Amino acid sequence: MPSGPFVGIRVLDFTQFEAGPCATALMSDMGAEVIKIERPGVGDPGRYLNKRENGYSLYFNTHSRGKRSVTLDVRTPEGREIIHKLIKSADVMVNNRQVGQMERMGLGYDQVSAINPRIIYASSSAYGPRGPRASAAGFASTGLAESGLTWASWPDGKPITAMGAALGGDQVPGVYLAFAISSALVARERTGVGQRVDTSQLGALVRMANAAINTAMYTSSPALPPGLASPLIAGSFVCGDGKYLSMGMLSVDKWVSLCGALEWNDWQEDPGYTTQQARADKVDSIRRRLAETFLKRPASEWVKRFDQYDMPSAVVQSFADVGNDPQVLANGYITEVDDPRWGKQRVVGLAIEMEKTPGEVQGLAPDLGEHTDQYLSQIGYSASQIANLRTKKVV
Repeated sequence: MPSGPFVGIRVLDFTQFEAGPCATALMSDMGAEVIKIERPGVGDPGRYLNKRENGYSLYFNTHSRGKRSVTLDVRTPEGREIIHKLIKSADVMVNNRQVGQMERMGLGYDQVSAINPRIIYASSSAYGPRGPRASAAGFASTGLAESGLTWASWPDGKPITAMGAALGGDQVPGVYLAFAISSALVARERTGVGQRVDTSQLGALVRMANAAINTAMYTSSPALPPGLASPLIAGSFVCGDGKYLSMGMLSVDKWVSLCGALEWNDWQEDPGYTTQQARADKVDSIRRRLAETFLKRPASEWVKRFDQYDMPSAVVQSFADVGNDPQVLANGYITEVDDPRWGKQRVVGLAIEMEKTPGEVQGLAPDLGEHTDQYLSQIGYSASQIANLRTKKVV
């Protein structure tokens, strides 16, 4: 049996690819019953990405784990009748389609809320529900570009392929969508009323960059906001073993600690370096000395020294390194799922720990249409009726 704070919450999931499925996967982890509505014979396009030779899709199982799959052609009268029956028992309906697409299928908020006034109808579009580009298509790369985050990642203002940043281009909007749905569910518990909830990739990424954007709006300089260009952020440096150490933000009161960790006794109390402004004026010389100093020890030894001096730091790890990181493992951020089709699989676990109502990974992603018969039976369809619908390619 699933566990978590969303046990008993039924979600109709019309999302695809990543940003939307990320949100509903988070809800599944917290116990929700997520019913993924997919086109018969086609399904979510994400099913076909990153496939192994045996047919296992890493991409799809990452973003649709723990869900149920119902195939349904909602363009047909029979398909619309089925989805209307499912809507009556749903708590949440989620989509990340282009603005106007759900309405064209007869599944806009007005139509859905007329069937179930208590439903939370959540949409996540590329650019938001209003404005000149409301109905435009978008992906992670376009949201990052319009939000300013792509530009902020370019060294010296020169374009680069920033895959690391792109990974957050879908996940961050997904987290915002899950938070929006959770907020609406809390409001419904208090008021008894469902509502429409809109988020967007652009909106979530603009919010992610809020400090930098706020700063830029109050400065005449077209350059990076001072907070991003500041010597307070020391960045990453190569160490004696060839690995990189990333230093966290150097706050105003941490200069003495930094010098202690680096054994810079000559600069520790030097009045030429003790104030933030003094260090800002000498940022180039500080960076040169940092680069020279880090070469004296392996990255892991520097992390130990920095921990002793309460200085933020970490070794720059590959994704493969993360899967074996003792800190990651100690907190259950990597877990194991036993699946009858694919065997035991190590997967990323939950990032949230709840003492009284803990969530869990409910399993890997479903096969296309795996649960169609189950849910049609629940709403009154006989085996012969389901077979007839399958013959007509409604399901």
